[in-house]
Amino acid sequence: MWPSAGILNSAIRSADRRPQGGRWFSPVQEPPHGRPGLWTIFATTRRECPAGCGLHMRTREGRVVKSEGNPDHCVNRGGLCPRGQSAPQGLYDPDRVRGPLGRLGRDRTEDGREKTAGRGRTTERAASSSCGFRADFVVSGGRGGDGRLEAGPAALHRQRSADRLAEILTQFHRAVGLPGAVVFYEPFDYEPLKAANEKLFGRPVLPRYRLDDCDLILSFGADFLETWISNVELTGQFRGSLIDEGSSMTAQEGSDSSFNHQSPIINDQSRETLHLWLWPSIMLFDGRLANRPWLQEVPERLSTIAWGSWVDLAPATAQRLAIAEGDAVELSNASGRVTVPARITEDVADNVVALAFGQGHTGLGETANGRGVNAFVLCGRPAGGSLFGTVELRRTGTRLPLIRLSATQEQHEREILRWTTPAELRSLTAAEVEDIAWPMPRGYDPHRDLYAPHEYKEHRWAMVVDLDRCIGCGACAVACYAENNIPVVGPQRVAQGREMAWLTVPPYRHPEDPRRVGFLPLPCQLCDAAPCEPVCPVFAAVHNEQGLNAQAYGRCIGTRYCANNCPYKVRRFEWFDPQWREPLHLQLNPDVSVRCRGVMEKCTFCVQRIHYPTRLAKVEGRPLRDGEIQPACVQSCPTRTFVFGDLMDPSSQVSRLFEHPRCYQLLHELNTKQAVVYLKRIKPEREEWNHGIVE
Repeated sequence: MWPSAGILNSAIRSADRRPQGGRWFSPVQEPPHGRPGLWTIFATTRRECPAGCGLHMRTREGRVVKSEGNPDHCVNRGGLCPRGQSAPQGLYDPDRVRGPLGRLGRDRTEDGREKTAGRGRTTERAASSSCGFRADFVVSGGRGGDGRLEAGPAALHRQRSADRLAEILTQFHRAVGLPGAVVFYEPFDYEPLKAANEKLFGRPVLPRYRLDDCDLILSFGADFLETWISNVELTGQFRGSLIDEGSSMTAQEGSDSSFNHQSPIINDQSRETLHLWLWPSIMLFDGRLANRPWLQEVPERLSTIAWGSWVDLAPATAQRLAIAEGDAVELSNASGRVTVPARITEDVADNVVALAFGQGHTGLGETANGRGVNAFVLCGRPAGGSLFGTVELRRTGTRLPLIRLSATQEQHEREILRWTTPAELRSLTAAEVEDIAWPMPRGYDPHRDLYAPHEYKEHRWAMVVDLDRCIGCGACAVACYAENNIPVVGPQRVAQGREMAWLTVPPYRHPEDPRRVGFLPLPCQLCDAAPCEPVCPVFAAVHNEQGLNAQAYGRCIGTRYCANNCPYKVRRFEWFDPQWREPLHLQLNPDVSVRCRGVMEKCTFCVQRIHYPTRLAKVEGRPLRDGEIQPACVQSCPTRTFVFGDLMDPSSQVSRLFEHPRCYQLLHELNTKQAVVYLKRIKPEREEWNHGIVE
C-alpha cells in the first residue's frame, strides 16, 4: 500500500471532530466544513496516475461523496476518466493500511497475512513497513562524489509525488532514522521520452501536445485516449477521426503491419512462439487501482470483460492451435509464466497475443486479490527480432470463465448504432431528415399513438448523445455508480447477468466494416410513451410532471413486468440486499435512496441533481440557465458526448440538437418517443483510412 495525497489528507482533516484551536464545535454552531444538508466542494489533485488532473471533491458534513473534474483546471477542464471518478473508493478502501505493518517472516500470521506491529517492534522496522516504504530492498541509495549512483538500501514509494509530498516523505524517512534514500517510481514511466526529447530538442521534458490543432494524428502504441501521459487532457482535445478507430489497447494492426511479415516459431502442435503485446487498462492502469470495486465491475470497453484477465488471439492463430474461446492457455517466457482464458477476436493481428496489465494481485486487498494474472511477470527484453516481447503459448486442456457483459457486438440489421459520412450530410434534404417523435404534445399523432400526450408545466428534460464524440472510456458508467449508490454485485452475480449498472456503453461494429467500432451510451430512454409504466400493477413506475419515468421504490413489489416490457433493457432488479464493506458505506450519496432487495431501479437523469439547481434558482429569483443542470454522466464526460437540457426552452442546446440532421431515436419504429436521442457517428470518406493506411 502507499499513502495517498491531497484528497485523502484533506478529507481526513475535514472529518476530524477533535477540538480545533482549543474549541469544540457544538451542534448549534456552524462547523468549519459547511452547513449540514448543503454540499461543500474543495479542490485537490487526482493521484490515480501521473497526469495530475484537477478535482472538485463534493462533501456532505465533512464526508467525501463524489469526485468531479475541476472545470477551471488547465489539464482536464472538468472532465475525468473512470479512474478519477473512482477516487472516493480509494479514500474509503477497506484494505487501506491503518497502522504500521511487519513485513518480515516472523511478523506474519499462520495464514501468511501481515499482522500489526506491536509496541515491542523497533522503530526502524515499523516505520519501514508503513506508508508504502520498503527499506529492505537494495536499490540505488544515493549519488557519490562523482555523481554516479551508489548501491545501498532505499525506501521505495510506488508513485511519483508532487514536490511538497515528496519533501514530507523524505523528511519522515530521515526522522525515523532509516538508511539510504527515498526513491519514487512509476511502472509506466516517461523517462525514455524525456531522454529522446533531450537529444532532439535539448530539453529533458514532456511536451504539451495540442491534438485539436492537428490535421492528422498518427499514433504508434501511444494510447493517448486511455493511459498515455495525460489522457483526459488529450481526449478533451481530440475531435474528428483517428486513422485507425480500433483500440490500440488490443494491438489492432493495419493490413501492412510488420507483425504480419514475421512468421511464428512453431515448436509442436500445441506450442507456438508469438509476439507479445502488453497494454495498460483504462480502468486499472498499472494495477494500483485494482482494489476498487467500481473499476472491476465496469467492463473493459472493447472486450466488455470484467473481473479478470484474458488474452486476445486472432482467429487464424486460434485455429492453428485448436484454441476455442474460453480455453485456458499458458503464456511463458524467460521472465515468467501465466495461465489465462483466451478471447478470439479480429482486434489483434495473427501471430500476436495481447494481455492487459492491472490484475494478478496477492496482497492489495480483498477485491483485487486472486483476480486474473500479473502481466508484469512476462516483461523482459525483446527477443527473436520482435518489436516487442515474445511468449510461448501452450494449450492447457482446461477452461476458465470469461465474464462478458455484452453477448454480441453485431447489430443484426437493426441499425442500433448508425453511421453517416460528410457527403451524405451535405446532400441531405429536409424531406430526407429522419423523423423524430418528440416526447411532448407536439409529437402526438392520433393516428399513431395509443396514449394521450403528457402535459408539462415548466420543464421537459431530455438528453442528446453525440456518438461521434464517444470513445467508450466508461467514465460516465463509473460516475453513475458513484452518484446513485449503485451496488457492486461481484463476479459470480455479474456472470449470471445480475449486474446493476444503470448506464452501459456497449460497442457495436459497423455492418460493412467490422473493424470499425462505435460505442453507444445507453441510459434509460425516459420515454414519453413508456412501455414500462402501464404494466406496473402498483404504479411504482410513474411519469412525473417534468417528463421523468420516476421509480417509487416504496411501492415496488418486484413483479419485474416493467423490465420485461422495456425494449432497451435498462432496468435493474435488486436480487439481494446491497452490502458495502466498511467504510465504503461512507461514500453513499445522502440525496439518493439506498434500495433494498426485491425492487426495480433505473436511471432518472440524476433527479437529485435536477432538484438542487431548480430550488436554488427559485431562491435566487431567476430562471434556470441552460446547462446549469448536469447529471453525473454529463458532468464527467471528457469529450462532452452528452448534452442535457429542457425541451420546453426553444433556445436550449438540447432543443436545437433535436432537429439536427444527424439525430435519430433508438428503435424508432417502436414509437416510445424517447427523450434520449443520438447523433449518428461520422465515418471518414477516405476509404484508405478504413484500415489505418494513408497513401
